[in-house]
Amino acid sequence: MNHNFSRIVIETIVRKAITDIQDTPKRSTRNLVDMALNFAEGRFQNRFFQTAQTMLKDENSSYYKLVTDMIPNVDTDKIVMFGLNVGYNSCIVGAKKIRTLEKQDKFHIPWSITLVMSGKEYLKREMDYPDCAFILYVNPEEITDAMLDEAESIKNMMFVVQHTDGVENACHLLRSRQFLYSVCHTYGERDLDDIVSGELLSDTENLHPAFTAFLSEANCSDNTRKIVYQYIVQTRNDQNCQTILWDILNDSCFVEDIISKESCPVGFDSEGYLCTFKGQLQRLKYNIFFQPLDNILKAAFPQSDKVFAAASVG
Repeated sequence: MNHNFSRIVIETIVRKAITDIQDTPKRSTRNLVDMALNFAEGRFQNRFFQTAQTMLKDENSSYYKLVTDMIPNVDTDKIVMFGLNVGYNSCIVGAKKIRTLEKQDKFHIPWSITLVMSGKEYLKREMDYPDCAFILYVNPEEITDAMLDEAESIKNMMFVVQHTDGVENACHLLRSRQFLYSVCHTYGERDLDDIVSGELLSDTENLHPAFTAFLSEANCSDNTRKIVYQYIVQTRNDQNCQTILWDILNDSCFVEDIISKESCPVGFDSEGYLCTFKGQLQRLKYNIFFQPLDNILKAAFPQSDKVFAAASVG
């Protein structure tokens, strides 16, 4: 089936399911996951949707509450466009294309790319990619009516607000304007007890985020990262909270590894220089402002190069 036609069919089904969810949330949510499994073409897609299918057999799953809370409070076009761009364009069509190109051209291609956009250089360049999904990490004070007016027409984007002073007001404004949003906790050793006790998550649920992301500080110990990730995985499986937990580093690398062995998320700093996901091992001769992305990836990550993946995961 032609990919464009497949997407049209899927979008039609998804929009109907969103309407149906308001009347029969559990049955319609399960039907939507069943449909997605039928369209899945690879091991990652099958594993993801089979897991979701199994989890939703629990009638008491808090993910049903998440869905029924989100549907009336988030603009339908934003749910559909962001969801399809992640679920279909990226995980199905994109994953297949990545594997094909890697086999053909012999270099690693990341599934996701991080851009630090504090620099003004990005303002000079056209960045219109309607088939992509954008996740915009922001501080609470950056969420204003003026900013959301500018973002209103961008349907394929989700805001992620840093959990710090002002996060409540920022989330309230995003919810009132029907934007898709999540919350991010940047944690260190001092936060471990609050995280594993569930106290931090309990406060976060009241903000109604779709996802609750966790990002370790650069000086955080490997043991603390391991404990937090175990907590995240266990909490997701328990399905007792009305938000989906996501470890930005570990889960991103996990997805990358399923789609393409030895690949890992890459990033570009505010000046356009290539760096690892943690901002380490900068490779200053590669700059996205002056070189095409495919040329950078070919030079920096040939398939024989295993250093970058190991450094990013570590």
